[in-house]
Amino acid sequence: MSDTVGIVTRANRTSRQFLAVVAVASAAIFYVDDWIAGIAIVVLWMAWKYAKDDTGLPVLAMALTFQWVQVTSGMWYHAATGRPLKTMVVSDYRPMMLIGLGCVASLVFGLRAGLSWIQRTRHGKVHASQVAMPIGWTGLVFMYVAALGLQGTMGQLAYQFPDFTQAILTFKFLHLALLFLILRRLSRPKPQWHLIAAIMALEILLGITGFFAGYREPIVMAIIALFEVFNPRRVQQWIGVTVIGFARHGLGYLKLFVPAGNDKMVQVWKSVGFSPVALAPTDILTALQTGMVDAYPITPLVALSLQWFRQTPNMTGIGMAPLVGALIVSKQAWNKIPEPDRAKILASCRSLGQRLETAVPPQDSIAVIEMQKRGLTVNAVPPAAAAEWRAMANQLAAAMRGSMIPTEFLEIVERERDAYRKKVAGGTR
Repeated sequence: MSDTVGIVTRANRTSRQFLAVVAVASAAIFYVDDWIAGIAIVVLWMAWKYAKDDTGLPVLAMALTFQWVQVTSGMWYHAATGRPLKTMVVSDYRPMMLIGLGCVASLVFGLRAGLSWIQRTRHGKVHASQVAMPIGWTGLVFMYVAALGLQGTMGQLAYQFPDFTQAILTFKFLHLALLFLILRRLSRPKPQWHLIAAIMALEILLGITGFFAGYREPIVMAIIALFEVFNPRRVQQWIGVTVIGFARHGLGYLKLFVPAGNDKMVQVWKSVGFSPVALAPTDILTALQTGMVDAYPITPLVALSLQWFRQTPNMTGIGMAPLVGALIVSKQAWNKIPEPDRAKILASCRSLGQRLETAVPPQDSIAVIEMQKRGLTVNAVPPAAAAEWRAMANQLAAAMRGSMIPTEFLEIVERERDAYRKKVAGGTR
């Protein structure tokens, strides 16, 4: 009798889930006025239904949800505000959304098949907390210290071999993996808070001093490790998670966007006290929406055109630096150009530069006015803060001297800058 009742209960629960998904998908189609919204809801439900297990945090489902948000956020934004993104206007975005949702669904099916296979094997029947790692504490700590110590060296080595830069930089993730394994061991069966605090203090110290490590990623590893054994009835665990969460969101400066692919520039920003987040420019909007990034240096014209200012409604009332562009031609290619044509190219470039120098600043001013009409606040910078801003700019230049910018070139630029400032009666542009 009990078995029969259990089967009926599970069937009823499945039917209710199916009806709920159909109802939500139908509501989404009606709200967005696009049947793709219904497919998106179904794919999200599949991720949480089939890509999770009972061994801790639903990491796989959370990762798939992040990918789902990247694919569908523009559609929800358009439905909520009535303002289409530029990508939706200039391209046929709907097939790309379907491809993205298909990729997420494929990952769900693949992960589900893998989880099912693991559960059918002998090892898959063992609970995760009972699985012992085939490496002792000595070996684990040794590998962690080695990975930690080689972070800076690998970062420098990566850019000496451009063809292997990204492959070498992935070595940095080994440090986080080893840190997670150590924190996971320290959390079982009972969290050893003094040791966890000591290792996290080391990671945070290295991160906020700009040595080589970002402190937010280690904190995320600690949160995941602790949540695997989190007991909501124990006050000590609530206190520990709260402290770690505060450190995750409360330490350091704003999370500043920097272009991905230049690890040296990331270290330069860290050296002056910032918390840089290296991303591709195409990921900025999603990063702003998810809180991954809080600030970014950009021209007003770009901020208005791409609508980034809606996620960051505050702007400093002082310019950071002029955005300079150049046409770069190798010496070998330049020598192949006939002398008369070289003169024409240089004249054309000078003419274009003069036109841009005249036309762009007014466009930036108009862009600021338009953004202010839409909610942007331009914060005035008092003289004392402006002086700190200039000092920080000098620190950035000093950090790049010799390593990223040839010393003699930087000296020429500084000499010309100083001459210009004297010419305009002590200006600071």
